[in-house]
Amino acid sequence: MTEMMVRPPVFSFPAPTKPIGGLLDIVQIAEGINFMEPQGLVESFNTLRLDSVPVWPCPAPASLAAPVSSASSTATTGGTLPAGTYRAKITALNARGETLGSTEQSQATTGAASTVTFNWGAVAGATGYRVYLTNGAANSEAVYVTDAAPPYVLSAWPPPGAEAGQVPTTATALTPTSKNFVPPVWQDGFRFGVYGGVTCKGPGFDMGEAEARTRDAFLAMESVGVERALLKTRFVDGPTWDPAVDLTPAGGAVSPAVGLALLEGAAGCNYAGAPIIHASRAAASLLTGNQGSVTREGDRLVTKLGSRVAAGGGYGCPNTGPSGAAPAAGEEWMYASGEIGVARSDLFSQAEIDRSTNDVYVLVERAYVAAVDGYTAAVRVKVA
Repeated sequence: MTEMMVRPPVFSFPAPTKPIGGLLDIVQIAEGINFMEPQGLVESFNTLRLDSVPVWPCPAPASLAAPVSSASSTATTGGTLPAGTYRAKITALNARGETLGSTEQSQATTGAASTVTFNWGAVAGATGYRVYLTNGAANSEAVYVTDAAPPYVLSAWPPPGAEAGQVPTTATALTPTSKNFVPPVWQDGFRFGVYGGVTCKGPGFDMGEAEARTRDAFLAMESVGVERALLKTRFVDGPTWDPAVDLTPAGGAVSPAVGLALLEGAAGCNYAGAPIIHASRAAASLLTGNQGSVTREGDRLVTKLGSRVAAGGGYGCPNTGPSGAAPAAGEEWMYASGEIGVARSDLFSQAEIDRSTNDVYVLVERAYVAAVDGYTAAVRVKVA
């Protein structure tokens, strides 16, 4: 049997970030499961998405829209308007104030018994309108009348009930602001299995020792299998989830430190919690050191802002982008995600011998269910 190297695991599955919480750390699933068929592990595994902060704080109220003018018209009977040109601009009113004016309408009349009808579209949220009028030069409206709804018929000059006033230059009519409430969104988890095994010749073979060594090797490399599943199943484009948002600048790949800054900055705008940074061992190596952006706290790596860093071989062997394609030589993808919950079954191991060939097979495997809190982003970085 070939000697198998055992090393300490480098991936520490993250505990929930306070006060977000609510997601699973690694836990044992119910016993008695057929681990050879992990697709039958559970019917579903969902986690509440926490990446929705649609408005914070509440938005400033918007200005009420100004009225939109439509064509005016005139009649030669029914009024007392002398021949001339009459102009109007219309504003909308509500309990909070007045809008800016519409575009100016202009209508020429003849005779001495004319009327002019000014038209505009109704404004949602308006409780009334003001019609600013003039019989002089363009944009010289200096009197107004208040009207409940379009149209307004001008039949005499000066207009009956008119008051002095000019079209406002600043809108004060605001629409009421309602707070935004977002319903919970449940994010599906996904199921997968990780296994490892060896084949050896039987004569002089210690079956118990081989099984124990294979289990040790599996435990040492278990994180790599989980990381590969997260990268290939959850972070790339697929039928269930959207791909991670690509934050790579137009100029191309950036340094790992700049990439980390972009990932943490985007998480601050889109995720209600501390993100997890997923990086290959190569990228993480460049982020550590005396002047690095990542430091060690016990057996965990964290950024100087407190984001946890998962640095593992599963993110680099192989490394792929959100589309599933490999990066260019000397480049890799780093990812950021929300909280991750991983549930795993008991470890299953089995050793069998093929009597016809004296070949011994040792298999170790485990079934998992993982859920990633909705937010994911990616950036392409230079590692060489």
